[in-house]
Amino acid sequence: MADKIDIVIPADVPKEAEATYKKNYELITGGSGRLMLFAGDQKTEHLNDDFYGKDIHPDDADPEHMFRIASGSRVGVFASQLGLIARYGKSYPNVPYLVKMNSKTHLVKTEQKDPLSTQLWTIQQVVELRDSAKLKIAAVGYTIYLGSEYEDVMLSQAARIISEAHKYGLVVVLWIYPRGKAVKDEKNAHLIAGAAGTAAALGADFVKVNPPKEEGKDSAELLKEASKAAGRTKLVCAGGSSTSAEKFLSQLYAQIHTGGASGNATGRNIHQKSLDEAIRMCNAISAITIDNADVAAALKIYNGNKAPTSKAAAKPAAAKTTATKAAAKPAAKKATVKATAAKPAAKPAAKPAAAKTTAVKTAAKPAAKKAPAAKATAPKAPAVKADAKKASGTKAATAKAVPAKATATKAAAKPADKKAAASKATKSKAKK
Repeated sequence: MADKIDIVIPADVPKEAEATYKKNYELITGGSGRLMLFAGDQKTEHLNDDFYGKDIHPDDADPEHMFRIASGSRVGVFASQLGLIARYGKSYPNVPYLVKMNSKTHLVKTEQKDPLSTQLWTIQQVVELRDSAKLKIAAVGYTIYLGSEYEDVMLSQAARIISEAHKYGLVVVLWIYPRGKAVKDEKNAHLIAGAAGTAAALGADFVKVNPPKEEGKDSAELLKEASKAAGRTKLVCAGGSSTSAEKFLSQLYAQIHTGGASGNATGRNIHQKSLDEAIRMCNAISAITIDNADVAAALKIYNGNKAPTSKAAAKPAAAKTTATKAAAKPAAKKATVKATAAKPAAKPAAKPAAAKTTAVKTAAKPAAKKAPAAKATAPKAPAVKADAKKASGTKAATAKAVPAKATATKAAAKPADKKAAASKATKSKAKK
């Protein structure tokens, strides 16, 4: 875990709310000072574009998918609108929540009208839901489109929300994106630093910005200006559109350790995956953000229970076949298994390569009862392990090779049961 930090409580947090503020801050940062924010506010922001379509897992079509992810993984805080939290929150009381106080759709483009997103709920409503439903509502969030002709409205509402939220010990995260006809380059590093400084001036605890981009320059290096401009307001980067896990985690690590960011706010790179994969992705992100893990360790968490791809699975299968054949030679010398008996063994051995472990165990039980001769060959299983390790170089290949050898041996033993004379000859030679 990242080093524990001393939480600087803002002066606008009343004495009676300081303990609540500190508790909420520790909750959403895991005591690390870094924020892992799981963003689920796109249900309004991007409508259904982010939840249904090509390359989006079918699980994501249901709003409850995000709550299942947040509940089953380690997130700092799950951000969503008050309505969704009211609908699903009581079913997932273990989740730390951030209420997104304003939202707008993406239908009206900047070319038509400068963006304006006004406040939808009051802090009083948020506190009443927190207290009545006994939910872990620890923070609120608000979006400002800096550079919009309506920025004054959003700046004013954000300032009021921060002041009122702090009175109840709530942590505040501002989303600040330069956007409007006056903005020529939304990803300009200098402009993003200005957005971060604006969040600090408003008194926000965290500010979410888009990572800067400039041709020929490193984004993490460019982020340094914004991190410094934010001061005691911690800066986190938006996750952006879906990309590979390795690329995303590498970018996150660089944003923190090179750019000086204090976490991330990630939506699509989490919820567009299946439940299992999304949970592993959350845990990998939290490992880098909260535990100070490196990219390799985070990828190991992400890939932990992930089924291999068809190409990856093909290689261990081939290695296993080679290992099985190699192991079969010494077994044939001692057990004098006929060539005709060995041939059918190769076919069953190929099937367990793709089969699940449970299926192999189920198939192995009846074979064990019918083939006592297999006991004599059972000690040869370690030889298969050793060969499999050399062939594949992974524990996964070793684990698969053992049941494959055992299944192949037992399958080969069936013809021996039918011929009593051949079985006796096998036993006598095995004893020698």
